[in-house]
Formats: sequence, structure tokens, C-alpha cells
Amino acid sequence: MNPPEHVQIGPHRYTLTTHVWPEDDHQVGECDKHALTIRYDDTQHRSQLADTLLHECLHAITYATGFSNEWGQELDEAFVCRFTPTLLSFLRDNPDLIRFLQKAT
Repeated sequence: MNPPEHVQIGPHRYTLTTHVWPEDDHQVGECDKHALTIRYDDTQHRSQLADTLLHECLHAITYATGFSNEWGQELDEAFVCRFTPTLLSFLRDNPDLIRFLQKAT
């Protein structure tokens, strides 16, 4: 299964596109709140790709909620880096709750 082409985050529809950064850059994803795009390196291992996409979506969420403006770039990145793996694990480990939440709306 491939990542979707779009994700809805608050009032914004982000386009997901692949991108390969130079090897010495060590970057695997990027969220552009102005262009409403999330770029990712699709050569990553599948589990890393899931982490990267959730990481970039969380950046889009902090932009949409205004937290990134309040926190500044350094704190925003620290939050997203720490929160992503725990949230990803939670989503993977609790499929029954996720199905319930999807159907409860």
C-alpha cells in the first residue's frame, strides 16, 4: 500500500509528493505550510516512511493550530520528534479504538 496523494489537516488539504534530497542532507521529509505540500523520500524503509509521514503531518497540525508560531521552530521540532514515535505506536497498537473513533463521527 502506498501513501495517499492528499491528507486533510484542519481546513487545509496537503498534497503528498515524493522527493529525494542530496545524500549529505540526511533529510527524509518536509512540510511546507505555505504551499500545502508534504514531501517525503520514498526510498526509506516502510516503517521509517510511516514515521516520516506522521512527523510531517504533525508539523502541519501544529501549524494549523497555531502552536508552531507560539513555540517557535526549535520547540515545535522537539515536540514533533518526541511525539511522533509514541503516537505511531499508539495508532498501530490500538486498531479497535481507531476503528471506533472513525465510526463515532
